[in-house]
Amino acid sequence: MLEMEEEGLLGNSPAPHKRLQNLYHSRRFNLKAFIPRSRASVLYTISASFAGLFLYFIFFSSTGFGLLHTADAGEWAIFDNKSHPISDLPLLASEGLLELSIDELRERVSKTNGYFARDWSLSLGWNNMRYIIEGGLSQARLLNRTLVLPSFVYARACEFSNDVCAKHAKMVNRGDAVGSDEWRSLPLEKQMAWVIPLELMIDIPHLRAKHQFVTVSEYFRLQNITDLTKEKTNGHWDREFYHTGINDIPFRGHRSHVGVHPSLYKIKNGDYDPKTITLLDTLDVDSYRALSNTLTETGTQYDSMLLEKMKENRNRVALDWNTARDVIKDIANIKTDEDFEHALRLAGWLTTYTWQGAIGMEMTKTVVEPIRQVAPRSMLRGWVDQFYDKTEDVLLLEGEVHLERKPGFMRFTTTEARDQMGRIVLYDLRPPANVRDLAALVISRMDKVNHGRAWMAAHMRRGDFDRLGWAMEKTLQDHFNRLKRKLATARELLERLPTSDPHPYKIPDAHLNVELTMREPPKPSDSMYLATDEREEENLEWLRKNGATLFSDLIAPVDREQFGWPLLFTDIVALVEQQVIGYGSSYFYAHAMSSFAGGVINFRAANGCDERTGLVD
Repeated sequence: MLEMEEEGLLGNSPAPHKRLQNLYHSRRFNLKAFIPRSRASVLYTISASFAGLFLYFIFFSSTGFGLLHTADAGEWAIFDNKSHPISDLPLLASEGLLELSIDELRERVSKTNGYFARDWSLSLGWNNMRYIIEGGLSQARLLNRTLVLPSFVYARACEFSNDVCAKHAKMVNRGDAVGSDEWRSLPLEKQMAWVIPLELMIDIPHLRAKHQFVTVSEYFRLQNITDLTKEKTNGHWDREFYHTGINDIPFRGHRSHVGVHPSLYKIKNGDYDPKTITLLDTLDVDSYRALSNTLTETGTQYDSMLLEKMKENRNRVALDWNTARDVIKDIANIKTDEDFEHALRLAGWLTTYTWQGAIGMEMTKTVVEPIRQVAPRSMLRGWVDQFYDKTEDVLLLEGEVHLERKPGFMRFTTTEARDQMGRIVLYDLRPPANVRDLAALVISRMDKVNHGRAWMAAHMRRGDFDRLGWAMEKTLQDHFNRLKRKLATARELLERLPTSDPHPYKIPDAHLNVELTMREPPKPSDSMYLATDEREEENLEWLRKNGATLFSDLIAPVDREQFGWPLLFTDIVALVEQQVIGYGSSYFYAHAMSSFAGGVINFRAANGCDERTGLVD
C-alpha cells in the first residue's frame, strides 16, 4: 500500500497560492513507493487493486462494504423540476455558498444600478462557461450592475461508473436538462451529466471581494421567491417566474422600484453586436470625439481603401492595426505610429484594443497577446453608452454571444479598459482553495518524478474531439508521438533559454517566476506530465510506458478521501490539472482548438512563466 507522509497539504491554507511557487522543497514523500515502473508491473497491479478497493470502501460506499451496482438503462435519472427539485441537491450553492446574510446581500446589491442577467449556456463545458462568466463580470462592471450567475453547472463525465457518481451529485440526462439533441446518438450512459454547485468551480469569496454578483438562488432570496426548485435547468433567464417576487432593494439613484415586481429590459440577441457594428466598451473617449463627422477628400480616399480591405475579413467588424497601416501607408506617407493615427482620424477610423486568438481563431480564450485593431466611426457602438442609463431592475442579454467573440465580448477603447478585463481572467476568477492545494501536492510529486529538474507538460484531448474529428491525429499513438516531438524541441529551447533575457507575457501586472527559470533543464529520458481525457486502461498503460505521467499516478486514495466526492468528476480533475500545469510545468504544449489549453496559458501568464515556454497550435 502507498505510504503518504504529507500533512496539511489539503484543505484551508492561509496562503495556498504561495504553495504553487515553492513546492519542490518538500522531501517527505516516498516517490519510489508511489510511481509504478514496468519492472514492477505485477506488484503495481496488486497494489492498484487493493488501492481501488480501499478507495471504494472508504469513499464511495455508503455502508463501507458491498459491491458496486450497475444501473439498468431504465434507472438513469432524467432531470426535471418535479421529480428532482434543485433544492434537494447536495452542497448546492444556495446552501453552502451563502456566507453573506440577506442584509449583507441587500447592501451590496443596493450599491449597484440593478441586476445584469444572462441566458447562461449550461450545455457547454466548464472552460467555455468560465469564459462566458468572465465576459459577464466585465459587462456588469461597466454598467455598475450586479451580475446574476447560475447556481450550478454540469459535469460531463464520471471517473468511475455512473451509479457511483450519482450517489454524490444529482445525475441528469444532459440533453433533457438543457434541451438539446447533441448527445442523443451516444449510448445512454454517455448522455448523462451531474449537477455541480458553482462554488466547487470558483473561489467565491475571492471573487466577491472584487465583483458584485449573486447566484440565481440568492436572487430568489432577495426577491422573496421561496421555491428554489424553479431555477431553470438550461441556465436561461425565466422572463416570467423570476419576476414574480417583490423587489425591496433601493437601487442606486433613481433606479429604485421598491415594492413591485422586478422590471425587465431585454437586449435582443440580434441587437447585441450585429455584423454591421463594432461593439466597444464606451464611446465617451477623447479619441472618438476627435473624429470628424465630415470627411475631407483625403479622408474619404483613406476610408474607402480601408473599407474595401475590411470586406476581405471574415468578421468584417475591424481591421488589424498593421493590416490597415499597410493599406494606406504609401499614399499617406506614414512613417510613425503618430502619422498613422493622424491618417485614421482623417478617415474617421478609431483604434481599438483587444487580444489575438491562437492561429486566427477565438477558441483558446486567452488574454496574453494584446493587439490593436481599427474600425470606422459609422460602425462604432458603445456598451455603456447604450445601456448604462436603463432604469429597469433587471437588464437581460438574451441568447448566446460568446462564439467567435473576443474576450469580454467587445473591443475596448483604451489599453486601461482592456487591462481591466484582462485582470478578471488572470487574477479574479480562480478555482477554489482545495483545488489549488491539491494541485500544489501533485506538483511537488511531479517535481520528484524527474528529481527536481524542470518538467514539461502537454494536453491530449481525445473523447469528444476524436468523435468530432478535431483531434490532432487520428490515433492515440500518433497524437502522443506528435506531443513528444514538440516537447523534444521544447527541451532544447529550455536548455538554451537565457535567464538574463526574460520574456514574461504581455499582461497587466506582469512578472517573471524566477524559480521556474532556475531549474535544471529536463533530460531526454524524463517523463512528461500529460493531461488527457483518455480513460481506456490499455491506452493509459501504453502512455505510461512511453514516457507519460498521469494525474492518477500522482494521487492516492487518501487524497481522494480528503478532497471529497467532487474529485469523482473529470471537470473537477481538469480544474486541478490546469493548476498543475499552469503553476508547475516549465513548458506546455496543446491544441489551439481547446479552451482547456487556453485556460492553462492564462494561468501560466499569471504565474510569471516566460511566454516562449507555452505553445498551442
